Amino acid sequence: MISIDGTAPPLAATDNATTPLGTVTVGGVVTAVDFLPAATITGNGGRTLTLVKGTTVIVARLVLAAAVDLDDLAPGMDASPGSDPGPGEVLAAGVYERVPLTGDVRVAPGDLLSWQSTHAGSGLADPGGYVWVGVQ
Repeated sequence: MISIDGTAPPLAATDNATTPLGTVTVGGVVTAVDFLPAATITGNGGRTLTLVKGTTVIVARLVLAAAVDLDDLAPGMDASPGSDPGPGEVLAAGVYERVPLTGDVRVAPGDLLSWQSTHAGSGLADPGGYVWVGVQ
């Protein structure tokens, strides 16, 4: 297994960004994508975190819904790994979140993998964080 990783920058609620993570050196299949937020993601609004191949091919996607409520969680708990956080769930600082694979997971040598963070509606601030991609 090889891994490709990088750090995504923090973004204001209405900002969008694409962060190149790296170029695939050996073809294979993306088997896992993990995101480690630099800070807890909370608030009202929306944000989508997406791993893309090239400029548009979706490999994995995590949709953060409005009305995230920290009061519903025990200390240190986060959304169920691999689920789309919704009301009552949160992405917690220092807790890895498995990003669901939702698209074309095959990669070839030379494919560029990037992390996209896009806001929806009034947006939701993105604290940035560490992104890890496993390829087998």
